[in-house]
Amino acid sequence: MLAPISILGIVIELVSATFQNLGLNLQRLAHRRQIQSREIASNFNKKINYCRNPKWFFAMFVYIFGVVLDFVALAIIPLTVTLPVGSVGIGLNCVFARFLLHEKFTLYDGIGCFLCVCGACFVIGLQVQEMDQIGIVQLREIFKNEGLWFFGSMIVIIILLFFISIFWKNAFTAGIMPGITSVFTIMFGSIIGQMTLKTLGGDNQMIYIEYWACLGALIIFLLLMNEFLQRANSKYDNMIIIPIFFTSTLLLNILSGIFFFKYLSGITVVQGVLFGVGIFLVICGCIALSINHIGIKEDNLGSLVNLGDDFVNQQADDNDHVYKVLEMI
Repeated sequence: MLAPISILGIVIELVSATFQNLGLNLQRLAHRRQIQSREIASNFNKKINYCRNPKWFFAMFVYIFGVVLDFVALAIIPLTVTLPVGSVGIGLNCVFARFLLHEKFTLYDGIGCFLCVCGACFVIGLQVQEMDQIGIVQLREIFKNEGLWFFGSMIVIIILLFFISIFWKNAFTAGIMPGITSVFTIMFGSIIGQMTLKTLGGDNQMIYIEYWACLGALIIFLLLMNEFLQRANSKYDNMIIIPIFFTSTLLLNILSGIFFFKYLSGITVVQGVLFGVGIFLVICGCIALSINHIGIKEDNLGSLVNLGDDFVNQQADDNDHVYKVLEMI
């Protein structure tokens, strides 16, 4: 049986995934409404600033609430479990994208959702043990040997991907960039969450400079992840961005759980096989979700060409001027 604290962490992660995916789709909807507005249509030469959009701020609040819950879950259960469990959110993303954004939902999307949920169930079956909370001693030990090499390698990868994304612009590079920055966000979020819990338990960790360095790194990477995610969210459909974003986040964070935090060092062979099968199913689900959405192209003002037939017909009169502007571009 799962420990009660592990069950609580899994429930919190599921709620977190719901709010994060709802927030991302509401942000996409806010971008789309801003693009369609008469003000943007008449000033198409001006850069769209989502920070001036009140609807985007509401959507961002919903997303941040989900992120906060994610950090709470990370303080309770390992990230090697929170991420596969959070894959259920990909199915929720398909539902939100279909009914909020009128994006097409196909047979492959249904298969992808089913595989992601099955993969999450395999991972939940690991019978997760309670974690030893990270303190200053454990943190200093982490940044030695394999942990330091992993951290340095991730920094090199993110720099290379950034330059690649400048010259090779498509949905894949757009989705991978927020995915890899989220790895650092989750790593430092997990550290800060556990050290804060340790502080609340009477062992003050805030007196060490490492705590504040990790907090500063968390804020920096959180801002970077949000910026990359907003760029991708405003240019490509969520049906393709979210699976790419999540798959890259999942794979890299599994590696960080193995080499950085070493969460899987105590599992049995059977548990390792179940975990591997679960991760494989999640990846297959993400691929299935992406099959029918790979051909989506970037537009200077965002995607107005992939709204779905019903939505286009409904908004045809209001968007007529916007289409003329896009043709001029």
